[in-house]
Amino acid sequence: MSLGESNVRFRGLCGFLEIRVILFFFQVQTANNLLLLHLGVVDSLLSLMFLVFSAPEMLKGWTFLGVPCSLHGFLFTLLHPVALWTVCGLNCDRYYAITAPLHYGNLVNVRKVRSVFMLQYSKRELQ
Repeated sequence: MSLGESNVRFRGLCGFLEIRVILFFFQVQTANNLLLLHLGVVDSLLSLMFLVFSAPEMLKGWTFLGVPCSLHGFLFTLLHPVALWTVCGLNCDRYYAITAPLHYGNLVNVRKVRSVFMLQYSKRELQ
């Protein structure tokens, strides 16, 4: 097993653990928890896709052509920017929590975070 493959496996495992912890302790539904859950799901999907689509190349056998190749390219170009924007959303969430603690509830809420998620996916679909 190569270093890259073990790194992807570790990253995928951490993503699944992050999802489990957030869903288990989902007592308070906050924007921060929603962003963390979304990041965990996207990172886990990226790790899983990397392992599925790179395993045949590691085994020196079957390669993906046609529809699986197109699906792989589409999902990678969709999920990487979504993961980056989610990290940016987490940073903005922390920024507003520190700089405007009294107005934080009005500036950042679950409804706004969900609408940003929908905007991310719809914007990627339109390009």
